[in-house]
Amino acid sequence: MKPNRARIVDAIKKHGGLAQVELAGATGLSPATVSNIVKELSTSGVLHTTQSIRSGRRAQHVTLAHALGLVVGVHFSTRHLRVALADVAHTVVAENHMPLARDHRADNELDKVSLLLNDMLESVDASRDDLLAVGIAVPAPIDRATGTTARSGIMRGWDGVVIAESMERRIKRPVFVDNAANLGALGESRFGAGRGKRNTITLDIGDGIGAGLILGGQVFRGNHGVAGEFGHTVIRENGPICRCGNRGCLEAIAGGPAILDELRDHLGSLKLGDVVLQAMAGDARCIRAIGDAGKHIGVATANLCNILDPERVVVGGEPRGPASLCSARCGTRSNARSSSTRTSCRTSCRGSSGRAPLRSARSPTPSTACRSAPAASRTERAPRCPPRTSRTVIETLDSTLDAKSATWHTQRSRQRRRSRIGGFSMKIATKRAVIASAAILLTAVTLTACSNGSGNSSGGSTKDAANAQIGLLLPDSVTARYESADKPFFEAKVKELCSGCKVLYANADGDASKQQQQAESMLTQGVKVLVLDPFDGEAAASIVGEAKAKNVPVISYDRLINSPDSDYYISFDNEKVGQLQGQALVDKLKKDGVPSGAGILMVNGSPTDNNATLFKKGAHSVIDSSGLQGARRVRHPGWDPAKAQDWVSGQVSQFKDQIKGVYAANDGTGGGAIAAMKAANVSPLPPVTGQDAELAGIQRILAGDQYMTVYKALQPEAEKAAELAVSLTKGDKPKGDTTVNTAGGAAIQSFLLTPVAVTVDNIESTVVKDNFYGSDSVSKICTADYKAACDKAGIK
Repeated sequence: MKPNRARIVDAIKKHGGLAQVELAGATGLSPATVSNIVKELSTSGVLHTTQSIRSGRRAQHVTLAHALGLVVGVHFSTRHLRVALADVAHTVVAENHMPLARDHRADNELDKVSLLLNDMLESVDASRDDLLAVGIAVPAPIDRATGTTARSGIMRGWDGVVIAESMERRIKRPVFVDNAANLGALGESRFGAGRGKRNTITLDIGDGIGAGLILGGQVFRGNHGVAGEFGHTVIRENGPICRCGNRGCLEAIAGGPAILDELRDHLGSLKLGDVVLQAMAGDARCIRAIGDAGKHIGVATANLCNILDPERVVVGGEPRGPASLCSARCGTRSNARSSSTRTSCRTSCRGSSGRAPLRSARSPTPSTACRSAPAASRTERAPRCPPRTSRTVIETLDSTLDAKSATWHTQRSRQRRRSRIGGFSMKIATKRAVIASAAILLTAVTLTACSNGSGNSSGGSTKDAANAQIGLLLPDSVTARYESADKPFFEAKVKELCSGCKVLYANADGDASKQQQQAESMLTQGVKVLVLDPFDGEAAASIVGEAKAKNVPVISYDRLINSPDSDYYISFDNEKVGQLQGQALVDKLKKDGVPSGAGILMVNGSPTDNNATLFKKGAHSVIDSSGLQGARRVRHPGWDPAKAQDWVSGQVSQFKDQIKGVYAANDGTGGGAIAAMKAANVSPLPPVTGQDAELAGIQRILAGDQYMTVYKALQPEAEKAAELAVSLTKGDKPKGDTTVNTAGGAAIQSFLLTPVAVTVDNIESTVVKDNFYGSDSVSKICTADYKAACDKAGIK
């Protein structure tokens, strides 16, 4: 590409899109030259132009053409994962996110990203061939020489892992990795609060405390990649030990966990959001703890600004959960030791839009690649926070800053604030940014139900075992078994064994964050045992951790929780489930004379469900060696039948006659696949697998629409969990029949039941014989629509 054309393309890569007049200023080319080149490159498909308004006048907005390729931004925080797929014009075309366990491991999470990425690419009818590059942001400094985290212990499950190489092996595309604080600073410099500024500091305040430095217009990483480790500056020589191994780091004194530790005896095991609510209610200890943290951050920030003399400080923080940020509006006077300038801090309550775009763009070199730049998301106005709390914190910070940096000054920005993925940034002058640090500590959290502050640290109720409370947490309501079988069987057995015991029940409705809140509520209410079927086996590890802190045992029910602190695991041999499904499908296709290389659709379960991983592994162990995989297409729609139906509809329109079989991980997704094929008039239907022996699934098998399901006798599973839970309330600790290892290698005492493959030939001897749907199972199965099919199958 000729030099002038390259200058224009590079400018657009850097800024994500500019008006033609702005392109002239950014490149130093004349407006006429820019206009001619833009026309030429638009015609050739390199650039895309749209009409826009600049300063009240019409203007031509120029971006890179969307068809040039796709890029991916991946953001790992301490407790959350976000993945966004964007085109080169910085338009986000697909997003996904999920919570993570506190000490998540690199191998598990990179596998999870790979699965999510496959789904997202397929959702926009793209493939990995369309992918230009992937940028990964991690909450730790990266050693540029080795590609590993530069300090051990900050991300314990990632120490020694060459992250970029590990991810490249999985997806076969270029991968760039950097500290999230650096990428946040780069994003603000390119698209946000630091745009047009050559020297900025971006603070990232949450569980950890970090900073990204833009010096001379470039990210400054230092000799070993640890520049900007603001949270690990020592402010108290003999202070508490930090996760980095030093004593007295700012993060160990003023980070979110430090605030919680300081208040644990007062409030018990709570989230920072609960501390915020207590402070809003006037709790003096909470107000003091937050104020002290703000003071420490103010001192450290003032010192950093005196050293670097930035044009602007951008303050950001990551909300914990789906995000609703409440902040304060208040006015304060600066300390008498500084100027008499009146300052003000205005923050607003930000409601999550559910779609916080992550901008991504590829650049020729890793050092300049924009991998996780921010974009604005919508906000909503909400009630003001009580002024007393806000004034206490902000006055503390204001006076601290004035005392530490009385001679340092920057002009106040008139620009508006913007939110960014995983948090928000404020376009404010540096002094006001430091004051806002307190507001973030006070408010950059998801506001959850406020605890009564009783601080129960003894683990559950003080009632005796005969009147104990047992918590039952199930993952979703789209899978029929949970409400129709697991819950009633469990409750009935508990009542039989312990008439005075009470079961507290909650369903997460497919939301890991909701399940976390439900578990915390049960722990606050004093349950003595938690029986937990996790929606996300990784994220649920934090529930186990909180239960352990209260001495409450946790039974991992049906799905394994990836935590070494789980007490028991009750389920089926889930790899065997997948083998049964795969073998039944292969045998049927071979019996029907389907040739080798025939196409199989793989409709898998949720990538966050350990059971789904085992089902898939078992199925692949059979299908991959069968020769029946020529046109195989794979999808992970979770356990949502509607999503399965949508995806299969697209596959049918594309591969209709090539689809010879459908591996569906359960009856719900199998039903969705069948609905899609019927809507497309596919006849005859190819064999479709399933699992759970749902009533609708059994009826589809009788009608000839579904080939098989896997019967897992839910009553024995639920009753075993109930027996174990009641035993634990009495202080007993039964030994499992076997052990099952978590992803980290911890052996969990386990009870595993045996699954059974069900076709039309053995419905009578399995689900009917066991009265799976109750004593009237036959009448429920053999309704008028299925009476003839039942007679033919010998079901009476």
